[in-house]
Amino acid sequence: MRNSRDLSLIYLLILSLLISICRFPAEVHANVPVILDISTLEADGKVSIEIQINHQNPSFGGYSADHYVDLVEVEIDGTPHQISAMQPPTAETFTVTYYIGELTGYPTIRVRAHCTIHGWSPWTQPQVIPEYPNGPIATILLSFLFVLLMKRKIMNSGKPEDVQ
Repeated sequence: MRNSRDLSLIYLLILSLLISICRFPAEVHANVPVILDISTLEADGKVSIEIQINHQNPSFGGYSADHYVDLVEVEIDGTPHQISAMQPPTAETFTVTYYIGELTGYPTIRVRAHCTIHGWSPWTQPQVIPEYPNGPIATILLSFLFVLLMKRKIMNSGKPEDVQ
């Protein structure tokens, strides 16, 4: 009788251990990169985007040569463009620049980053890149010039002409 009671106690202990393991799982986080910010730069009608990325490198006292962000993918209106890292970043937060060039219209972009061990980060929310043409400045200047010329014409049309 005592033997069966000991066996029941062992079963009860094993069952409680299994319940506690299932009830309180250990937290596990994959160390995927995080896109912190995307900013648009314009110079002379050419557009670039700067992508700020955070990726915690788990190696102590330095950065691992086999665990880093090796690719950044920029999707512009559904077309993917990849930026390869030539060497591992030397900081947990770093910036990658992607040159787009001249823009027409308002393209939508998404960005994600790839870790050599943990894979791809999720895509960022779609963002619309504004068009940066030189046209608006020229249009404003031409409009201002047109107004001045019209004002001058109206003022001159009210004066009597000199008759010889």
